[in-house]
Amino acid sequence: MKKQLLLIAGSFMIASGSLSAQALFSEDFEGGSLPSGWTANPASNGWIVPCVTSTWFAPPAHTVYIGINDDAVDNPNLSSKLITPVINLSGNPNVYLSYDVFYLDSTYQGDQETCVLSYSTDGGTTWNSLGTIPSDHNNWQTAAVNLSSQIGGQSNVKLSWDYSDGGGWLYGAAIDNVTLFVPSPTSAALTDISPDAGTAPSIGVVNASISLAGVLQNTGTTPITSFAVKYNAGAGVQTYNVSSVNIASFQTYAFTHNIPYVIPSIGLHPITMWIEVSGDPNTSDDTLTTVINGAAFIPVHAVTVEEATGTWCPWCPRGTVFMDSAHNVLGNTVNLIAVHNADPMVVSAYDIGLGSLISGYPSVVVNRNVVADPSDIFTEYNSTISDFGF
Repeated sequence: MKKQLLLIAGSFMIASGSLSAQALFSEDFEGGSLPSGWTANPASNGWIVPCVTSTWFAPPAHTVYIGINDDAVDNPNLSSKLITPVINLSGNPNVYLSYDVFYLDSTYQGDQETCVLSYSTDGGTTWNSLGTIPSDHNNWQTAAVNLSSQIGGQSNVKLSWDYSDGGGWLYGAAIDNVTLFVPSPTSAALTDISPDAGTAPSIGVVNASISLAGVLQNTGTTPITSFAVKYNAGAGVQTYNVSSVNIASFQTYAFTHNIPYVIPSIGLHPITMWIEVSGDPNTSDDTLTTVINGAAFIPVHAVTVEEATGTWCPWCPRGTVFMDSAHNVLGNTVNLIAVHNADPMVVSAYDIGLGSLISGYPSVVVNRNVVADPSDIFTEYNSTISDFGF
């Protein structure tokens, strides 16, 4: 499936598993507790292995990882540094950092959470910021940073992830698979495929032509000037040769295969796509898969929003305002249902069922898939309106 990627100032994203070169330091937190030599400062403020999740901070499954959850700690002024042990990089002038991250980078009631990556070359006495860590808001990503000029060749290195909730009730951050490494000269990864199956297959009408696209990332140190893209949907390999390109080290190249896929019939059609780059020693990160679901027709979709509310609740008029706004702006593309709790309008079975999905009032449940604050109705609508309508 899709491997999230994002370019940010001074850093870049690489595919998980693409580190085929020399690893200098690594930690995957699979031991289930804070690893030896790692510290949290202050220790009482929330970096925990395994990460504690909650309704409002629940990263997608990602084996065992370390995280800090503002809601779980129940602290309105949460600030803590996650710090590595001392790392000796003597004799290694070229050093890159890779780590998996889930971070919402959100605001709530005017407060902004932050999570900053920092480094020290004197064992933690002084720290230098590398900037805010990347955020996709909904997915894990793999971040990579060229730290050669900052920590290359140094013998007393520490790294830290510094989280703050900005003084409000915010969310948190999660970190996994921290690796310092020296990249290979030639290496590439297929980091994205489109359409991406995501949590459900992409859907198209039978006999429609679907363009298959993807993103190649140069995970080596030398430019890539040509490569092949291939896919197989069960009817033989389709090849697209790409030439006359110049993809610099750790940069990405988006492509669209020149042979579209024609949906042959109703039902599920798995597709495997891969890239071939001459001299790439690691092919484990060159392949992604997706699934396209052939349909006879595409029905009209309306987003269903169920609001948990009650006349006893002093905060619930805020939910009513956002539901009214959705009705006025979105019209018949949205189904709006107010589900009352412990008041004269309660329908007990419905109230009990919805109450098991939420953690407080007011809340909204979108398409029985996402639990959100009423202020997020329009955001969740935009992210789901193009879904297949049942």
